[in-house]
Amino acid sequence: MSIVADYHAEMEKRRERLVRPPSRRRWREREEPAGPPGVYVPPKLPPGWQPVENGYLVNGRFIPESEAPEHLRKEEEARAPPPERLALTGFMRRRCPHEDHQNPEWVKAHAEIEEEFPEGNFMAFLEEERAAHCLPCPGYFRDRRFLKYCPFHRNKLWGVWLTTLGHWIEVYMWMFKVSGGRQGLDPGVLKGCGLSPSDYDKPVAWHPPGAVLAYWRKVGWAIPPKIEKVWRETGFNYKEYEKIWKKIKREKPKE
Repeated sequence: MSIVADYHAEMEKRRERLVRPPSRRRWREREEPAGPPGVYVPPKLPPGWQPVENGYLVNGRFIPESEAPEHLRKEEEARAPPPERLALTGFMRRRCPHEDHQNPEWVKAHAEIEEEFPEGNFMAFLEEERAAHCLPCPGYFRDRRFLKYCPFHRNKLWGVWLTTLGHWIEVYMWMFKVSGGRQGLDPGVLKGCGLSPSDYDKPVAWHPPGAVLAYWRKVGWAIPPKIEKVWRETGFNYKEYEKIWKKIKREKPKE
């Protein structure tokens, strides 16, 4: 019976602890949250400690910093700013491993590329890379070897006109619009993969890059006459596109 009495007493104490709100003293004993990154938060001193020059005064006795507790001796280290963090949410900084970026002659000959991707550094959009695993898009958009290179060398090594998934979405959502939903990428599929269709929507008067148009002409996709008419009315240089198409047609395929 004594064991049963002890058990009931312990359970009663537990119930009181759960029902009773925490006292102010218990709230004070909790550790104070650290401040935002980059802001120095002074260490919490024990009772009776007063900071002075080169040490602390404890009940009238001077204690140098070398004899102070460890968490107080690290005050100078705490003042140092934290390492730089990437501010753009959803992006990650990558560096292209191709040797062209280390070649001074190549850098001098391709100054505009080096300006856009200094030393091969570029920003990768992780949300698009995640969406590539559930979109009906070419497999190289989810290939790690493809993703680690900058867009210029993706085109050079893989021969891909649309070097990023975002550009591919823009082109094929536009195709879905101008074809009346018969081909291209359905915006509902894009929304189901976690991306916003409004970020990639292009008007009917917009035209894809000339290389994409040449590729479509090569595989037999005819541009609708209405679209050609809109381009002519909006000032699209159709003759320039025809020159690009003839130039690509004259080029011999790579072995």
